Amino acid sequence: MDFAPEDELKILRSSIRAFAADAVAPRVRIMEETGEMPPEFCGLLAGQGLFGISVPFDCGGTQMTSLERLVMLEEVARVSAATAAWLAVQHTAAAALLETGGPREKKEVLPELAAGRQFAALALVPPPGTPGPPITFRTVLGDSYRLDGQASWCYGAPAAEWFLVEGIAPGQDAALFLLSRSAEGLVTGPATPATGLRGCPAGPVQLAAAYVPPEARLGRRPARAVGDVIAAAHALGFCGIVLGVMQAAMEAGLDFATKRVLYGKPIAGLQSVQFRLAEMYADLEAGRLLAYRTAWLMDRDAACALDMVAAYQFLAGSALRGTRKAVEIFGGYGCLQDFPVERFYRDALTLTSRECPIRLDAFPDGG
Repeated sequence: MDFAPEDELKILRSSIRAFAADAVAPRVRIMEETGEMPPEFCGLLAGQGLFGISVPFDCGGTQMTSLERLVMLEEVARVSAATAAWLAVQHTAAAALLETGGPREKKEVLPELAAGRQFAALALVPPPGTPGPPITFRTVLGDSYRLDGQASWCYGAPAAEWFLVEGIAPGQDAALFLLSRSAEGLVTGPATPATGLRGCPAGPVQLAAAYVPPEARLGRRPARAVGDVIAAAHALGFCGIVLGVMQAAMEAGLDFATKRVLYGKPIAGLQSVQFRLAEMYADLEAGRLLAYRTAWLMDRDAACALDMVAAYQFLAGSALRGTRKAVEIFGGYGCLQDFPVERFYRDALTLTSRECPIRLDAFPDGG
């Protein structure tokens, strides 16, 4: 069994790491202070083909593999989890359109998303136990639909031109609709301030007597099949972002421990610090193996539902644990904005609070 990455993957990691250091890192402070992504920044991301990384060439994308997407998000999140989260939302929307969209969506909408000229937001049925009623739909006026309800937390909603809305109806499967921002009855609220992922704005999407034509409903595949695609794209993106945050936290903790001198010696020589670093490294490498194996299986169209759940749940638990250990290594400095570990901890808290638990029912049993 060969665990060494292929040369193409090494080159991709190196190029994305260099891009993140040059283009992403200088803008992190601005995003933290304003909670918004600088307008020119999206153009830089699009110039690298990062929005269309999972979109086929004939739809304007760069058509990379799941493993390459995972590595790309990991390297971007190592510098800015908010930027990686913004990209992951667009990837998930593109995956849903590829699976359910018709010729019009693939010709007119997907190329715009892949090029970063327009953006999408996801208003999906929340996991069981989430407060508030989901969005509902019913058939009216022949084949038209009426949508009502609210999705309280949608990443990208304040800046989105397109909204992928998942609605449910009594006695029917869930259905996916594509609505433009100008759709009658669709209202977006202002960006909601969050503890972490600042720069990836999120806000509510409300639908009040939104009447949409029949062509707004995407595909007629079973809801289970559509849910598989959305859940897989979402979960893999989550894994990549968490890996990047954990990598950054471990690097910061190790660097600080070797430079911070206490009683004439670096604190890296203290057993309690060594324990923390060792546990962070073990969690990071175990999570990386789980996530990389899942992406590898996805690229081969192999059954990987259980692998995806294992990677997702393990990293969800490790993210907060690892970033907290980094803060502990920094001591009081870990609570200051002058040091990055407090941001890593906030990002991990937001990721695991807003994104978990995964909708396990979206995956087919063992498939």
